[in-house]
Amino acid sequence: MNSKNRIEQVLAENGWNRSELARQLNISPQAVQQWLRPNKAGKMTSPQGENLTNLAKVTGYPEHWFSMSDDAAADYSSNKPALIRQNYSDSVSITLWDVKAAAGHDGFINDDYPEVIKEIVIAQDHVVDILGRKSISGMNLINVPTDSMEPTIGKGDIAFVDTHCNAYDGEGVYIFIDEFGALYIKRLMRAPGNIMMILSDNNSKYPPLQVPFEKFSEFRVLAKFVKALPLKMVDL
Repeated sequence: MNSKNRIEQVLAENGWNRSELARQLNISPQAVQQWLRPNKAGKMTSPQGENLTNLAKVTGYPEHWFSMSDDAAADYSSNKPALIRQNYSDSVSITLWDVKAAAGHDGFINDDYPEVIKEIVIAQDHVVDILGRKSISGMNLINVPTDSMEPTIGKGDIAFVDTHCNAYDGEGVYIFIDEFGALYIKRLMRAPGNIMMILSDNNSKYPPLQVPFEKFSEFRVLAKFVKALPLKMVDL
């Protein structure tokens, strides 16, 4: 189980034992033990819900890191970013999230498309004007490499996403992983008949997908789209 390896890595990196991690998370040592060792029935559990959210907070790793493969997690750990930080008293900084959201049906990620913006600094008193909210807690940037969400998000645009939103909470554009591990940024809409519609705003080129809502429970929502910053260069 990938989460077991990730938790063991966190313990080693911080010099914590299981009791200390439990103290950090305000849970029992037995709960941590269940993530690391199988129970009498031979089953193991993984951190979920509030425990996973708190685990991400105390370790500095995003929630999806705990389910990554060993190779992917090692690549991430070698260049672990500070996701959000305060720069100085009158400004805040929003940094590029280390996850590439693909907007094509097959989850294809265009590694050739350059991540030209790594960070955006916003004056504190303009956060509401730009993002429509007072706090940037959970806010990160993603480069979108394809055109399937046009005109909402253009190819090469920067998307502001809320990583605190990790469950479907109504129609909107989300970053999510399907049951096969493919990563998407798509519009989600629950339709009559307990159907989840997975939509591309560029629907003339990319047809919609339909997934039974029960099947959607196997998907994992990572973040919700908030705003797009168009990047269209003009020669002067």
